[in-house]
Amino acid sequence: MKLSQMFKQDIQPIITLLFSVVVMPLLFGYLWHNVYIVNVPFGIADLDNSGLSRSIITQLESSPSLNVCYFTQSEEDLKTTIKNGEVAAGIIIPPNFSKDLSQKLSPKAMILANGTNLSLSGPAVSAASTVLSTISSGMQIKMLEGGGLDPSTASTSLGTFSFAERTLYDPINGYLTKMIYFIIPMTIMAIFVTRFFLPLMLDKRNAFIQHTGRKETLANITEIAGRVAIVSLVGIVASLVSLFLLAIVDGLPLRGDLIIYFVSMAAVMLNFIGFGMMLLIVVKKAENLKFVFHIFAMTTSVHAFLSGVTYPFYLMPKPLVVLAKMFLPLTNLATELKALNLKSIGWDVALPAIGNSLIYSVLWLIIGIAVYVLNIRKERRKALQSDSFTALTADTQL
Repeated sequence: MKLSQMFKQDIQPIITLLFSVVVMPLLFGYLWHNVYIVNVPFGIADLDNSGLSRSIITQLESSPSLNVCYFTQSEEDLKTTIKNGEVAAGIIIPPNFSKDLSQKLSPKAMILANGTNLSLSGPAVSAASTVLSTISSGMQIKMLEGGGLDPSTASTSLGTFSFAERTLYDPINGYLTKMIYFIIPMTIMAIFVTRFFLPLMLDKRNAFIQHTGRKETLANITEIAGRVAIVSLVGIVASLVSLFLLAIVDGLPLRGDLIIYFVSMAAVMLNFIGFGMMLLIVVKKAENLKFVFHIFAMTTSVHAFLSGVTYPFYLMPKPLVVLAKMFLPLTNLATELKALNLKSIGWDVALPAIGNSLIYSVLWLIIGIAVYVLNIRKERRKALQSDSFTALTADTQL
């Protein structure tokens, strides 16, 4: 079969792959165009009602991350408001806060947050902590000056104990860079496996059963290899196009070497093939494909958390990491793809991940192909027995 004929046969999954991999990530880029979470609903319980507490409130109101929309004189009211979800976080300024501070008694303002929604409460707590740290530094300078130090010496003394925070490789640290390097190959996997590879192999299983000749068998194997190669190449190119578009439209960091990227994505596609062969052990009918697609949809978040992208491997139980790397095709390469684009890692870092993924692919290809061939032979024997029984019945009737 010619390449053009193979391409035409798979035009539908190819179009689906191109649309999903190129267009859908642009939607995520548009959705996550605000790299910082701003205007988080925030509450204040000012139990001190002093000039200092009002200054703290003014600073909190000026923070772009916070929307100070609730004021109360009761600590319990603030807690109830946070629990009800009316605000994501809040601060309690205790009684005599200003007086205790002037007497160097180290009073503490309490920041409360809704732990059920960390995507909102986390930035709110960070912004409130920044405001308190800034005011605390100013107060310490004034105390040092009150102790007899001149302003420049006081600032220098305080600077000895200061620190700076910096995020390497990704200064913005937005949602897009956290997830998009995983979302793109995950999208390719869902379409490649459920819309192309499994239907192809199920269809060819019937062809292998019906045509037992060496020539027909070789032709089917060649067709499978050609069609898989074409769709895999389309997936790799589509992923690269998608990343380039996101870099242009949304400023997505792209620092990796193209050759390393192509080799890594080729390893990813090989993992998907191995994963497809693993699924063929249990998926034996085309009617089951819809069920497989639903399973993919339901387990996407599980795959994301076990890939090492959203949650680091060293914090997971070791048996769980081993199982994830044995059964999930992206686990071995997801963090490597992210590091490649963000940090421009070299072959010394990429090769171990690629090597682990190849072990995964070879393992499941051997197991999957062996079971696939055994099932074909089993079905052939059933077909021969059925034909023999039919012929025997016909002879008896004659």
